[in-house]
Formats: sequence, C-alpha cells, structure tokens
Amino acid sequence: MGTNGSLSGAASPGSRTMLQRAAGSFCLTERDWRCINYVLKLELISFKAELHNQTTQLNWTMVSDEKVNRIIVQRSNDGISFTNIQSVQGKPGETNSYQTTDDIGNTNSGILYYRLSFIMENGIMKFSNTISLQVENKKAIDVRINPNPVRNQLQVFVNAQSLSNAKLFIVDGNGKMIKTYTEKLLPGVNKFIYNEVSNFPQGLYFLQVEIGEVIVTQKFSLIK
Repeated sequence: MGTNGSLSGAASPGSRTMLQRAAGSFCLTERDWRCINYVLKLELISFKAELHNQTTQLNWTMVSDEKVNRIIVQRSNDGISFTNIQSVQGKPGETNSYQTTDDIGNTNSGILYYRLSFIMENGIMKFSNTISLQVENKKAIDVRINPNPVRNQLQVFVNAQSLSNAKLFIVDGNGKMIKTYTEKLLPGVNKFIYNEVSNFPQGLYFLQVEIGEVIVTQKFSLIK
C-alpha cells in the first residue's frame, strides 16, 4: 500500500499488504478485511424417554448459538428407518428445555427408538443421537451377539419364552438388507451360527430378529 493509503506508488514509507476484495458466504470480516469464521454450536445436554402406561414421555435440554425454528421428533421400530411423529416449535434463547409425549398404544415393537431433527433458522438440518426405550409389557425375546465385534462367524443367542418361528435379517450400515434367515425357536436360549458373514465387507451391520409382531434390533461390527 502506497503513501497515504493509495493503491499505487512505492510502498515506502507505507506497507505491502494483500487485500481480500470479497468475503465468502457465512464469513464475517474485521476492519482490515480478514475473514473470521464463527462456528455455531448446538449441544444436546440431555435426551430421555420414559414409559408411562401406553405413552412415551420425551424430555430434552439443549444449548444453541443459533435459533432453532422447529424440532422434529422421530420414532423407529428397528433403529434404522425413522418416521416423523411430531413437530415442536423452537424457543428463543440459548438454553431451553422441551417436553412432549408419544402415544404408543398401536405399536407392536418390543423396543422403540427415538431421535430429534433440528431445523435451524438458516435451513440446515442437524440430528441428535438415537435413544431406545424398552416396552416391557411387549417384550417377548432377548437377543445377544457374542462376541461383538464379529470376525469369521456371527453367533446369535435368542432367549425365547415359547416355541415359535423367527425371521432374522442382516442389514448393512446403509440400510440395505443383505441376508435373511428363518429359524425355529425353542423355549429358553437358542444359539445360531452364521459363517457367511466372513464374506461380507468390513463395517457396521444390524441384526433384526422378528417374532410375530415383535422386532428386536442389535448392532454389530464386522472386522477382518
């Protein structure tokens, strides 16, 4: 920069400075045109689900530097595919607590999964973590994968209350169903071994066990 702030001429006794002519989007500038990026924070302090008869009570507290226009409450029977069940209006201020209820009288799953979708004022969508709720009066089976992570074979333990048939589905991390099995369950602990998983790519998978109207989902990792 030349004498008296001119853009031409000798630098001395001025200074040689590169000027940023334009600032990018979502960029605030200081007086010398330096671009200062500000990261907006959205933190979920708590997110809980409690069962009261045939109703789920959902409570959450959050902190956000940016206004949240709406919060979409989503529910899933398997922890993979979610459905919007409610829309909650966002509140002004940085720290806010919310409470809502979900009627689950018509659901058939032994475990329900919930998550929140935050619609920010700038249109950006952000998701919370997923929480689960055991619907005790509908619980029919207990499913375990051991060991987990899985290497050469998938070992599944299903504790059934009575003689029944079960369908088992293996779903990859993208939600694609890649294998289906049909098994007969005896009362007590049933063990099933599946060697085919050794041919699957390494990654995250879900095992869904369906008995009648009850679906239980377990997550497992496949390592080589």
